[in-house]
Amino acid sequence: MRWLVLVLSLAIGCAGRSGARGAGGSTDGGDRFERVHRLVDLYDDARFTHAEASRAALGRELGFAIGTGAAATDRVIAALLVEVDEVLADDRLHAGAQAARTLLEFDDKPPAARAEVMQRMAEVKAIARGNGPLAPNARLRLAGYCWRALDDATRAPWRQRPFAISHCLYALYDSDPDAYFDRDPDRRPPLPAWRDLMAGARALVAQGRGDDLEAARRALAEALEAIEKKAGEMPVEPVSEVMVAADAPLYDWAPVADAGTSVDALRERVQGDGRGQVALRIAPGDKDVVGLARTALAAGAREIQLLAARRQTIQAPAGDYWHGKPAQVTRAAVIPIALAPLGETAATGPKSPYGVDFAGGLKLYLVIGASRWRLIGEGGELASFPSKDKPDPAALLAEALLRVRAGFPDQQALTLVVEPDAPNAQVIAAAAAAGRRSGRPFFRLGLAGKAPPVRGTALARRVKLRAGASVAVVPDSLAARKPALLACYQDALEKAPKLAGTVRLEPKGGAAAVTGKADKRLAACATGVLGRALIDSGATSAEVTFRVSESR
Repeated sequence: MRWLVLVLSLAIGCAGRSGARGAGGSTDGGDRFERVHRLVDLYDDARFTHAEASRAALGRELGFAIGTGAAATDRVIAALLVEVDEVLADDRLHAGAQAARTLLEFDDKPPAARAEVMQRMAEVKAIARGNGPLAPNARLRLAGYCWRALDDATRAPWRQRPFAISHCLYALYDSDPDAYFDRDPDRRPPLPAWRDLMAGARALVAQGRGDDLEAARRALAEALEAIEKKAGEMPVEPVSEVMVAADAPLYDWAPVADAGTSVDALRERVQGDGRGQVALRIAPGDKDVVGLARTALAAGAREIQLLAARRQTIQAPAGDYWHGKPAQVTRAAVIPIALAPLGETAATGPKSPYGVDFAGGLKLYLVIGASRWRLIGEGGELASFPSKDKPDPAALLAEALLRVRAGFPDQQALTLVVEPDAPNAQVIAAAAAAGRRSGRPFFRLGLAGKAPPVRGTALARRVKLRAGASVAVVPDSLAARKPALLACYQDALEKAPKLAGTVRLEPKGGAAAVTGKADKRLAACATGVLGRALIDSGATSAEVTFRVSESR
């Protein structure tokens, strides 16, 4: 849905003006452009002031009664273009008439695609910055466009409001603002401060006082001032200093909840947003993550996002809002956590962002306490370490999870359990360490109310054994099959922990055949995985070496 109205509509049904440049249908000394200038001023006064007298004066000048609505607007613009074309018929290079046609065509057929907005705005800005008679009219359009963007931002769905605000950049800056509309928040510059944009629009309005557009300027200035009364509806990035999480993705304008947010208020925001996400703004010393998560769940959310911070370097081109401003900024970052385990509901659907099976695989849990973190799963405890002392518990957690990933490459899910005495800062630190690594997803996080009982030590042994497995393949053309070979080998190791050796293969009869001596289990693994790949690669032979080291 397009929430931004790209130009001000002509509210001609209730518009008007007094004190215009004369009245009547005749030209002054045959000066057709003077008449055009007067008519465009009347038209602009009507659209911005909504005064009755100007509508009547414009109707007298054009020689027909002006009604209301879009049809009336179209008729007025068409009549004004006829007047402009009469001037251009005598002098096709008449600069004032050319400017008038540009402005009226901008009103008549407003740009839709952003590439067109950029081009058409450049034409209006060229007129606004010149010394021509219609420069004030062009400045009104630029300021009006910015006002409409800011006003739309107070009424659009929350996640659309930053995009609405960014439309104002077209009117005020010369650099292409296309990046501000990127759907990936990591490729999007920080949202410009809306008060800065409003100040830029006000500066346009303030230029050229004392002419026949004074009433229109005053009306637009009042409209911009009214935005201040809606400041609470304007999006401001919820930057948190709880923790700098270098790997966390940037915030993408999910509804924000904090300790004072009610379920009913949050439900309305979640439904309006439509993505099922809620960002939690939490104080580091508080212990309310689980409570806020339950509020989000009751409001219809399927995912919470712990707000953290991330530093970003901006390289803005000349003519951009950020050009000349500090290059280092602190942005709002998020750590996504699914609520399926907390709500005891299954998240299904392969394309769903919540489609991770937290009840399958190793049933891996991270229990976060005030003084200790414990990584457990079905079959025992994998790691346990103090959460405050050195070495860094986040680094220890990442190391333990890397071992899990090495032993069980398909394991994606990690369920967090927050003990009542664990402060929010601990939850963010643990979730940040487990959720991302080197800017990429590490484990998909969920939140549960409690952890299962820990029984035995089998899981730790399995992880250690499987993580110590390695596979080497010759030639390199078959290297893409290494993950499948490793998975096959790891499964075999669970039944034969000391299994190792080399398997040599050659193509034979359209399949891969073992040459020489080899363990039957390893041979079955190698031929099953490489059979077709060896034939397709054109290699005359292949060698697979399976090794295991329990020291890892």
